Amino acid sequence: MSTLNTSLEHTWSQRFAALKETFISRESERSGTYQAKDSIAARQTKERTHKAQSLPANLAETIAEIENKSSLARIINFVSEGIFFVNARGQITMINHIAARLFGEPKEALIGRELTSFLTDQYVNEYLHMFARLAVDSGMQLNHGPKEVAIQQRDGGVLSADMSLSSLPDVADADEAVIIGVLHDLTTHQAEYGKLRRQARTDYLTGIANRHGFAESMEVSWKEGHREGYPLSLLMIDVDQFKAFNDDYGHIIGDKCLQMIASTIELCLPARDCIAARFGGEEFAVLLPRCSAQVVQLIAIRIKRHIGELRFTDLGLPETVQVSVSIGIASQYGYTYQSPEELIRAADGALYEAKNSGRNKIKVV
Repeated sequence: MSTLNTSLEHTWSQRFAALKETFISRESERSGTYQAKDSIAARQTKERTHKAQSLPANLAETIAEIENKSSLARIINFVSEGIFFVNARGQITMINHIAARLFGEPKEALIGRELTSFLTDQYVNEYLHMFARLAVDSGMQLNHGPKEVAIQQRDGGVLSADMSLSSLPDVADADEAVIIGVLHDLTTHQAEYGKLRRQARTDYLTGIANRHGFAESMEVSWKEGHREGYPLSLLMIDVDQFKAFNDDYGHIIGDKCLQMIASTIELCLPARDCIAARFGGEEFAVLLPRCSAQVVQLIAIRIKRHIGELRFTDLGLPETVQVSVSIGIASQYGYTYQSPEELIRAADGALYEAKNSGRNKIKVV
């Protein structure tokens, strides 16, 4: 790292000296007032050179290294991302304040620490193997990431971040690899992504899963059911004569009615892995994994009864106004159906039969 810093500082010093010489030359042509200053500057430079030459070699090198590191530290602290440097052994040699904040410790406490000590168990072996290869092959060019990692912070929290590690090429006289790391906090990104994903899976009116959310849950439950051998049942529920309800009381009351029905269905579900969804319009679907045939029918009876007990007096409707539902049930035991679509068609057929037989019925296929 000191070699990199010295190289950078030497280049900048050369450029600055050239610019300074040009500036003094031009100004001297305009006025003779700079001659005294130029003489003073030259004398001061000579004195500094003499003092530096009179210092022991190791002390002069130490001072230069401190000055160069200080310059580089100031540069990386202006960057709006987390920046750090590690050696081939994976030890942190320099870090800016943003990266230190993401690691959850003061900058001074991080110098010399192994990068892998901050990673959760699932990522440690990958990076240990990487640094082991670098330790035996100093010419290895690393370009790893960006990759999502989990950082274990001192307070016990876990931070999700993107981390990139790259070798700095052509570092003259470097005795080991010089690696720069870039760290980007994913917490806000993941929160926003999670919010968008929930919105994409949620019905805006009722707050339960929408058709897309239902399809995702069905796919997961179907695969798990086949793998673990548990049954999967599906209820298809339709609000009887809902068009007439809307025509009589208006769409705003109709929407409130659907919200109350959705809440009632959710309250009747026996476990967290059971999913209620608005399938479309006034039709709902319920996924019931790991439930026996008897339990499934009891759940359907409970849903039908509680919806029938709903009253809408808070919405300004008479006590006599009520709604009913028809329910179709289909269950997958073993390999009864070959696909989720077949299970849905079977439950939908049972629902159609329930409606045709007088509504407010439950039919099992």
